[in-house]
Amino acid sequence: MKKVLITTAAVIWALLAAVSVPVNAAETTTVAGTVLKTDGDVDIYQEASETSAVTAALDAGTAVLVTDDDAGEGWCRIQVRETIGYIKSAHLVPLVSSEEMDLEFEQIGNNYHMVFNEVQQVEKQRSQTKMWGTIIAALTVGVFAAGIIPVIKKNREDEKNRI
Repeated sequence: MKKVLITTAAVIWALLAAVSVPVNAAETTTVAGTVLKTDGDVDIYQEASETSAVTAALDAGTAVLVTDDDAGEGWCRIQVRETIGYIKSAHLVPLVSSEEMDLEFEQIGNNYHMVFNEVQQVEKQRSQTKMWGTIIAALTVGVFAAGIIPVIKKNREDEKNRI
């Protein structure tokens, strides 16, 4: 059980670390396969140029999948549902801030420790239950033996006296 908890915590930590990105748009790295969000209302262009046709408009905070991070200087190709097009990389920001990620990591750590402590407590209770079960069984056998041995001895003596 401990191994499962440790492995689960490690996987969650690794996944969160993998999607962690810088906080502001100037530092945001657009990497193909990354999901980011728009920092404001943004137009999607047919080509990587502001002179290209606008194919759609996105509201602030819309999540987009970066499909090509090298679509031209300062541009990246994105996909939103069925729409594929180009936007300026500077308009993309992380889905969550680093502060939110830190809080998430802290909560995961707290939850892990709470579960780990509960597992230890259950294992301790199970061990104590086994110990008390053994003690009760030994006492039962002892009481039975203490009660039956004198009866057996008396029956043997009675048989000897009859002969």
